[in-house]
Amino acid sequence: MRQGKVLRTRPRIAVTQALEKHGPITDDQGRATAKLAALTGHNTGLTNLLTDMEKEGLIIRHIKGKRCYEIIVGELPEDWPHYQPEYLGIEELAHVESSVPIGSPYVEPEPDVMQLADAVIKRVAEILAIPDKYQSDQERLASILADNDRLRSQVKALEIRVQEASDTVTAKQLEAQGLRQRVRELEANLEAATKKGNRVVDYEVQKQLAKIMQEKPREKAG
Repeated sequence: MRQGKVLRTRPRIAVTQALEKHGPITDDQGRATAKLAALTGHNTGLTNLLTDMEKEGLIIRHIKGKRCYEIIVGELPEDWPHYQPEYLGIEELAHVESSVPIGSPYVEPEPDVMQLADAVIKRVAEILAIPDKYQSDQERLASILADNDRLRSQVKALEIRVQEASDTVTAKQLEAQGLRQRVRELEANLEAATKKGNRVVDYEVQKQLAKIMQEKPREKAG
């Protein structure tokens, strides 16, 4: 495998794990990228992401013109998270951020899901490294399942927090729209009142002028 560090993000890991699970993504019509998008849940910016990953050797694409006919896994770093659903449900972790509704602002959850996954992987490795005389197979399995359950609960809590944040932003946007509409109405009322006031002033001025014109000039005292 390759040596050195490469950028590790959830979308990148989701791509490599989808390719590991489903094998090479191929399409005779040149829509392999669209197929991969459906598997990972990532649509926005996927083409640029695949271009960067291909430059780093993480994936290999067969492209003719503007169409992609095949995508396969390239050479991954030794510490790259591989597809292992039987232990940690990493495929589900790769889809956490895709659960945010389309059009809603993305809110970065804390703590980071991948950091939690890495911590669980490290814990599993430590448990499996303990000699049998200190811990039975049943105890090791129970510990692994407990860690996995805790991770799933934390992921669910993060999904709820992301949804709540999205709902809050939507409510604020609606409130701002209402305020803008209120301002427009007040401006329209002010403009109408100003025009009406101007007409009243003009009328009174004309009335006074007419009255002055109708008055007879006073005779001067002899």
